[in-house]
Amino acid sequence: MLGLGFKTRVFGIATVALFFGVPGLLLCGYAARQAWMGYSASGWPTIEATVQRPSHEVLDLRFAYEADKFPFQSDLVRYNQSVSSLASWEMAVLAMRHPPGSKVRLHYYPRDPAIAVLEPGVSLIVLLPVCIGAILLLLTAGSIRIMLDTLGAMSAGTLLFAAVFCCTGLALLVPFGTAWLHANASREWPVVEGRVMLTTATPHYEFQVDGKSYAGVRHHWPPPDSAHDTWDADLRNFQDGQAVRVRYNRQDPWDSVIEPGAHEDNMVLLGAGAAVLLFGIAAGFAGARTNKRL
Repeated sequence: MLGLGFKTRVFGIATVALFFGVPGLLLCGYAARQAWMGYSASGWPTIEATVQRPSHEVLDLRFAYEADKFPFQSDLVRYNQSVSSLASWEMAVLAMRHPPGSKVRLHYYPRDPAIAVLEPGVSLIVLLPVCIGAILLLLTAGSIRIMLDTLGAMSAGTLLFAAVFCCTGLALLVPFGTAWLHANASREWPVVEGRVMLTTATPHYEFQVDGKSYAGVRHHWPPPDSAHDTWDADLRNFQDGQAVRVRYNRQDPWDSVIEPGAHEDNMVLLGAGAAVLLFGIAAGFAGARTNKRL
C-alpha cells in the first residue's frame, strides 16, 4: 500500500465508490422511500374494495376496486409487503379475517391509484436493504480510508470489520427483538375460552370478544417472517371441539395466541444477533485503541 501512486489511488477510490458506494446509497434510498411511502399511506384517501381469491388451492388474496372509473387489483397488505410474502400463519389469519366476497377499505396513492394498501406502515423486511446498504457504505468508507492513510490501514481495517459485524447484529436484533417484546407482552393479554376447529380447510381455533367472533392459528409465537406454521406442527396435541385458553391483543383481537411467550427459535436468533453485535463492539474498541497507538 505504501508504494501506491496518486493515479492508482484515484482509480482505486473511484472503483470502490462505483461498485460499493453507489449500490449502498441506492439501497438506503430505496429503503427510505419504502418507509416514507408506507407511513404516509395513513393520509391517503380510502376506497372500498372486494376481497377475491384467484385460486382455491392457496391462501392468496386480491383486493379489487375501482378508482377514476378504472378497475384495479392490489395484493399489498403494506406498501412493501404483498399477501404472498406473508408467513403461512399470517396468510391464514388474513384469509379468515377477510374471506372472499367481503369488503375492506384500502388506502390508495392519489398520484397512482394502482398502488393501494390494506394497512399503513411497512414490514420489518425494509431493514434488509438498509443493513446491506449500510455495510456497502462502510466498506466504501473503510477502503477509501485505507487507500488515503496507509499508516492507519490496520486500525481502519479493524474498525471496518467491527462496523460490518455491528450492522449484521442489528439486522438480527431489531426484527427478532421486536418479536420477542411482542411475544412477552402477550403474557399479559386477556384470556378467553376458545374452541379448536380441525375439520375445516384451515385448522384453527375460534373465540369471541364482546360478542364478536374471531379466529386464530398460532399455537405459540413463531419467529418473524417464518414460513413455519406452528399450528400444523402441533395438531396431534388437540382434538376437534377441544376447549383452549386463548390470549388476545386488546387493540386487535385477531392478534391471538394459545401459548404466550417467545418461541425457542426466536430466542436462538435473538441471542445470535446480540453475540454478533457485542463482538462488533469489542472489535471496534480494539481498533480504536490501535488507532491511538499509531
